[in-house]
Amino acid sequence: MRIQSVSPLEVGGFAWRPRFGGHAFTVVVKATYQLRPGEAVLAEEQDPILEVDRHFEDDPASSVYAPSDLVPFREHAEVTLVGDAIAPSPVGSRALVARLAVGSVDKKVVVFGDRWLDADGRVRKGEPFRKIPLRYELAAASPDNPVGVEDDSVDDAGTRPLPNLEPFGTRGPDTQPAGFGPIGPAWAPRRRLLGAAELDETHWREHPIPEDVQGSYWNAAPRDQRLAELTEDTTIHLEHLHPHLPRLSTRLPGVKPRAFVERSGGAREIFLTADALWIDMTRGVCTLTWRGTFDIDAPEVEGLVAVAMEQPGERLCWPDVAALLDTTTSEVPSRRDSAPPPRASEPRPAAAPELLPESEPEPITAYPILDRAVGDDADAEDTMVLRQRKHAPSLPFLRETASAAPSLPPPTRPGSAPPPPPSRSPASPWAR
Repeated sequence: MRIQSVSPLEVGGFAWRPRFGGHAFTVVVKATYQLRPGEAVLAEEQDPILEVDRHFEDDPASSVYAPSDLVPFREHAEVTLVGDAIAPSPVGSRALVARLAVGSVDKKVVVFGDRWLDADGRVRKGEPFRKIPLRYELAAASPDNPVGVEDDSVDDAGTRPLPNLEPFGTRGPDTQPAGFGPIGPAWAPRRRLLGAAELDETHWREHPIPEDVQGSYWNAAPRDQRLAELTEDTTIHLEHLHPHLPRLSTRLPGVKPRAFVERSGGAREIFLTADALWIDMTRGVCTLTWRGTFDIDAPEVEGLVAVAMEQPGERLCWPDVAALLDTTTSEVPSRRDSAPPPRASEPRPAAAPELLPESEPEPITAYPILDRAVGDDADAEDTMVLRQRKHAPSLPFLRETASAAPSLPPPTRPGSAPPPPPSRSPASPWAR
């Protein structure tokens, strides 16, 4: 089965074996948007379809940066986010609440600066932070979070580090990891959904999906980040996640794909459903992924899947898409020549407030368009990096902490920078 995009959108597809027998072919379409206050815009550079999960530092022992797009289905629509919690002032902060609101999902994570618990039960605080990576390596370790901060990480003086990320409003034990990012398929929240099946996703491409595999296994988001539906014009509201705005509200522009499969019997439309919104605040982009499935007689079949893009209010039919197929060339659009200049660092005042809210966050509002993009560099020297841990390598962005106990070493953290981009396979003449 050949797949061709006559639009800027990235496409992919694969054959697999449904539980009830037979064969199926799933088409995946992905749009990448540049985040802007008010309304996002289709990005000039579209992210490729991911064939496998991408991990931070490209290390499978680290948390997942972006989940694979090539899964047969997702039982629920979902939203995930990676990036930093960012203090709204150059003063920095000792604590704040990061918020992600999309559709029925409205989730908050409490973010603390570095803290240590002494042997006598006193909490010592490090200096204020400007940025802290929203990674599960900074949440409490648990059966559901194998990369988190361990309770037994105690030094010779009886001092142990406390997690930087905690669930908002939770009392008592909570094994769900604190964070907005994707959950790895080998982690307990997803692995237990496999039942007795093997953790080998090549199996279900050649054999029917086993009876005891639950469909939500292919959902990478935490349970509280699942939605009833995602739409092409969904609204995104973020708090303390943007380098220049304490609150950012934006809406996707409403473009959507239309897919058709042409075989010997003619052409018919493939119904596509948006099932995954992934937000990367480090790069200032988000991706929306659609998926559609149709029956095939065998894994290798002849045919063409064509994917076009509709603007809001537009309605494409097969003759329109067929005409686009006839006129498509291999010409590659030009890239952006240069990136915006880095933002100058700001002076740091002496005092730092705590930003734990006294009331519920403000309702979603729109903000004026800024000249600078979300992905601009912002105070890189004030970025805190993850403390050194045995589970994953860390980046060497160390600095002194004035208020920490003298016997405590400066903490290190793995950063939130994305891993190197995967190699791009030629999916369409629009590929850059």
